[in-house]
Amino acid sequence: MTEKKLFDEIRKFCKKNADEKLVKKYARYFVEGYDAYGVDGKLSEEQRKLWFEKYKDELGFDGFLKLGDLLVKDGKYEEVFFAIWFAGKFQKEFKPKTLNRFYQWIDSGVKNWAHSDVMSGEILSIFLTKGIVHLDTFSDWRISKNK
Repeated sequence: MTEKKLFDEIRKFCKKNADEKLVKKYARYFVEGYDAYGVDGKLSEEQRKLWFEKYKDELGFDGFLKLGDLLVKDGKYEEVFFAIWFAGKFQKEFKPKTLNRFYQWIDSGVKNWAHSDVMSGEILSIFLTKGIVHLDTFSDWRISKNK
């Protein structure tokens, strides 16, 4: 399985399970915009676990980062969450240079408070709590165009 093939499979899953009613239900919480398929959260969770177990050895951390690059590119709500969740499963592999990759994700695809909250809690906090980088590493982020 290549990253591109898994990306295509994820997008197909999202389109197949899209629900406009869910999009309308949750859109009111996102004043900055909400570009979602409307896939049920429990269904997404079950499926992402299946994909991870199936492909974790084959793709590894690097492959899931490449997949994440594809998933965050368009900023689709569910796709960005898949990217964050998959990356978070590889916390033991985080290195200082990995933070730059995640910064690119934030700059390109993290477009709302929910993505930002999960990215901060599941990914960025690990760099601090495990001492991978110092808090000063984030100082330039305060002046980023993408708040």
